[in-house]
Amino acid sequence: DLGWHGDLQMTTQLHAAFDGQWHVAAQLARAGGDLSVTELVQDPNASKQALGLTRVSTSVKAEGLHWQADADIAGSRLGELVGHWTAEAPSPASLPTPDSPLRGSVKAHVDDLNVWGAWLPPGWRLGGELRTDLALSGRWGDPKLTGDLTASRLSVRNALEGVYGHDGEAAIRLSGDRAQIERLRLRGGNGELSVTGSASLGAV
Repeated sequence: DLGWHGDLQMTTQLHAAFDGQWHVAAQLARAGGDLSVTELVQDPNASKQALGLTRVSTSVKAEGLHWQADADIAGSRLGELVGHWTAEAPSPASLPTPDSPLRGSVKAHVDDLNVWGAWLPPGWRLGGELRTDLALSGRWGDPKLTGDLTASRLSVRNALEGVYGHDGEAAIRLSGDRAQIERLRLRGGNGELSVTGSASLGAV
């Protein structure tokens, strides 16, 4: 119902032991196949766009109180996402808790934002390229992201509503609970939409 289809095949390896402290090594990786997304979930005749997956790998490791996880996902149309995080449990015999210190990084490059079109409201189309380079900090139960999110060649279209913004760009700076929109521009018709400002991402 979410518009995803495909024959993606995954392999997994898992080792977990406890001798007064945790020893974990787990990996989930792509063995073959691909996923595709239908642009219009409500239309069974809508075309399917393959993600072109080339790499899908996630892993979790733990030795005592030190835990770490890595992710590496790539596709010819999907783009790339690489993430790494570490956390410390209160003791070697326990799992990470909401108060466990968290460190890590997330880098992503989405070549075509329309790959997520199936999740947009009916009639809307989104295009463009997205890049992020973020650092992860804070606590397991309250993570903080710091870094930059940039987009180019942005476009937003809804033919029924007469909306067509194109040749857009965006630059957003994340810093903990704050997001600073340094630049957000879209062209349409004979004019241009420009937005700046900030927002709080913390709990209400």
